[in-house]
Amino acid sequence: MFVHSPLRVFNAAWDGRTRLLGVLLDSDSDTVLARVRVSFVAKAAPRAATIRSAIVADDRQSALFLAHQLNGMAGTFGFDSIGDEAACLEAAITSGRSWHETAAKLATSLEQMAERKSC
Repeated sequence: MFVHSPLRVFNAAWDGRTRLLGVLLDSDSDTVLARVRVSFVAKAAPRAATIRSAIVADDRQSALFLAHQLNGMAGTFGFDSIGDEAACLEAAITSGRSWHETAAKLATSLEQMAERKSC
């Protein structure tokens, strides 16, 4: 498999097509990016709810897991501010600092994204 960009995947053995985050990829990277962005936005509200639940339960592990995922994905799909907030949350949790306020800020940003439903 040769990766030429984050969303353009080629694999000669698989007829030039594969799956990323449940979205069928082909050589049309603009279409793929649009589909993945829509999928990312559609999952914003459930992710925000997960973060809020982690805050209430003081569940660092769940918050860390989601922060790590968002830190890696958000910027790739053009949501840099979400990625930055997720990176701050991940850093706060891994360093043992207070993380609840940072998590709440990320959850609010995700909720706003879900309300706008725009990419």
